[in-house]
Amino acid sequence: MIGTYLAGGCCRAARNHFLLVLVFVTVFGCSQPISIVAGPEPQTEAVLTVVKKIKSDRDYYSGLNTKRAIEKALLASNMDAATLLDGCINLLRQGTAKEKATIAEFLGRLGDPKAIEPLVAELDDPEVEVRRNACCALRWLNAKGEIVEPKLLKLCRLDPSPAVRVWAALALDGSHEQDAIAAYQAGLESIDRSLWQLSEEELAKKRKLNLPLPEHIYTKISPKEYKMMMDTGRPRFGRKIKHNDTLYFELYVGGNDGTPVRTEWYRVSLPEKQ
Repeated sequence: MIGTYLAGGCCRAARNHFLLVLVFVTVFGCSQPISIVAGPEPQTEAVLTVVKKIKSDRDYYSGLNTKRAIEKALLASNMDAATLLDGCINLLRQGTAKEKATIAEFLGRLGDPKAIEPLVAELDDPEVEVRRNACCALRWLNAKGEIVEPKLLKLCRLDPSPAVRVWAALALDGSHEQDAIAAYQAGLESIDRSLWQLSEEELAKKRKLNLPLPEHIYTKISPKEYKMMMDTGRPRFGRKIKHNDTLYFELYVGGNDGTPVRTEWYRVSLPEKQ
């Protein structure tokens, strides 16, 4: 008797719930299936907002003042450092590819060794930018040891992206030198100026740079342009090498008016006079 009453009550409750949903759909004219889509978690949004604020501060990129930029943003956002770190690690694990790449780079500058293990896990990420930024961060964190080095060495040797190979070599910080040299040589072949320039600098430091550099690095100029360059002021040459009938040379530009000195690379055909 009691079982029948309970069963009847459950049926009536279920029927009433169904009728309520039916009325809602009818009144508001929903003809498609209803689905509830959750938006970003409030904590995730708050962390991304703070990270964006920090990265917009010029102090963030100055090295010595990075900490000051972080402290200012935390104070303005009423967030503590532990919450920021935990939120960043959570985003690194669960965010979109773009978020993970941004957060990986940021964790390196944040400088907390608690980020090392989560960053190592992202060395297997399918996205090049995530792997590269994780390598950058591990380098800045001076990460060492058995959980880090084998994965970095694998990327340094075998990753299909020259950028990942170069940054993995940098993160290895002097160990496995022959593998690092091979990675930098691969970086020289990249059309990404920042990457081949970084590779050139590292090979030069190790005295393993062979001249001339790959052809695409040099801007081709005519003999007339070269003569004008020689006749205008006192050109500041860097390394020069003549190979067959082509002169390859570096030229230091700027510095006189307070602008940073930069290096330009040129090649000019100068056949021997008969």
